[in-house]
Amino acid sequence: MEQASKKRKILRTAAECAAAFAAAALFVLCMAAMLGFAPFGENTVNYDDGVIQYLDFFAYYKRLLSGEVTLLYTFEKTLGGGNIAVFSYYLASPFNLLAAFFAQEQIPALFTVLTLCKAATAAATFTLYLRVRFPRMKPVPAVCLALCYALGQYTFSQASNTMWLDGIYMLPLILLGTYRLVQNRRKKLLLILSVAASILFNWYSAGINCIFCLLYYIYEDALQNRFGGVKAYIGRALPFIGSLALGVLLSMCLFFPSMYALRGGRAGFDALDIGMLASNYLQNIFTAVTQFRIGGTSSEGSVSLFCGYISVFGTGAYFFLGKEKGRTRGIVIVFLLINVLLYFISPFITLFSLFKKAESYWYRYSYVGIFALLCVAGRFFENVGNRPMRMTAGKYWAAGLLTAVLCLGWGLESFPFAMLALGLTVLLVYVYGKTLPAASAVQEPVKEDPAALAESAAGRRASAVRTPARKRQLAAAGACLLLAAGLLVELGFNAAALMRTYFSDSVGAFADYVTQQQAQVNALEEYDGGFYRVNQTDTFNKDENSGLTANYNESIAYGYHSV
Repeated sequence: MEQASKKRKILRTAAECAAAFAAAALFVLCMAAMLGFAPFGENTVNYDDGVIQYLDFFAYYKRLLSGEVTLLYTFEKTLGGGNIAVFSYYLASPFNLLAAFFAQEQIPALFTVLTLCKAATAAATFTLYLRVRFPRMKPVPAVCLALCYALGQYTFSQASNTMWLDGIYMLPLILLGTYRLVQNRRKKLLLILSVAASILFNWYSAGINCIFCLLYYIYEDALQNRFGGVKAYIGRALPFIGSLALGVLLSMCLFFPSMYALRGGRAGFDALDIGMLASNYLQNIFTAVTQFRIGGTSSEGSVSLFCGYISVFGTGAYFFLGKEKGRTRGIVIVFLLINVLLYFISPFITLFSLFKKAESYWYRYSYVGIFALLCVAGRFFENVGNRPMRMTAGKYWAAGLLTAVLCLGWGLESFPFAMLALGLTVLLVYVYGKTLPAASAVQEPVKEDPAALAESAAGRRASAVRTPARKRQLAAAGACLLLAAGLLVELGFNAAALMRTYFSDSVGAFADYVTQQQAQVNALEEYDGGFYRVNQTDTFNKDENSGLTANYNESIAYGYHSV
């Protein structure tokens, strides 16, 4: 019996993860088709560095997969050198193997496919995290929160930097491993393997994940255990630190040669920007609210953590409707506050930027803030349908005032979506909280006062007459469908705004350039098959005003010896 129950639980979790994966994948596919992004049109998510560097890097990766070149040494890289650092940072993701199925002129379409795959995987891993961390959460809220995480601001604003998206789908697995270890110090395997895999896929985002993992461990340990003194705390933390260290060691086959190759260069760890610690980054913290809006973008002193308004209302409802008080609520408040300060205090910014200046793409670690917000919202949504939700008059006034302040901060363009999300979330809570029987009402003590027991039974019978089971099920299903539909509309408008901001319309021009450049290289090799270097006089990407170019990677893309 127990084995059958465990099997059903596994199947239900797999079904929810599959549903989240499919929904996220279909969402990205539809957005690309509607907005004319490759392979459906001239637009591409390749933006800025995506045009300057990544198109050529993926062309090189295709040549690497076909056996034309090796990572160890090539004369196509400046005057000659290894390419292990380029591979480990830009190309090591397992999803990049899909490049084998795309021609070089189709690489812009590959970026769309990579965004789809990584966003869908992030939705699946976050669903898995929610199912284990909040086991009583209903399937629809779990999938909705997973879509908020996978299809939020970070995914579409950083779609060009596709190597950072690996950190999004690996973070839930690392934090799930951390949670399991806090619950049982013998369960280390998931944390070890997920840390190792994250580093192998992209060491930069893995560094961000591991740093945030330290904060998350402190949070989960505080929820689970009392401090108990320094000795007891160290004793609890040692298995966690050991698991992190072992995960790093397992990744050394790629991580060590990459770090060795980077030493001495501009990106090397021996050239850290320590001066960032003294920078005055503390700005108006309220911008974390004003930029939480449709199409919000991040800039210095202003971070956008947009991931759907139901995340904000879920977090707020946790404090208004949740029954957790005292120490637990205090820990959650501190956790949220620290996660806001990560973007406004220079030591935090320096740490999560891995001690390197990051002006080109501000807050490239903002997905951890999105995770933290949804993590707290999950504490509320776990109780929806499992506990009765009751609001007092004072709570109504406080919730209304808070909503008004937030809507003013978000601006008129986001007001309809905020109201839509608020209304649908309230509907979901009302249906579950009022018409569905609470789980606590079923689990009554064995010994009960006969009069009270009879009165309670009569009340349940009357409620059943007023609200038949079939109507309750239909009401719950309708509320869930409306919430999911409203969320997809909201996320769709945000994705459209960001995809119109971070894009280039160069698909056709790039395909033409690839054809002509490859023909020229082939003709040159046919004319003279000896060893010589080619001085590059023109490139695909060029500044429109000055004619200057920052493209120095075409030699590894097209296979000639550069200067």
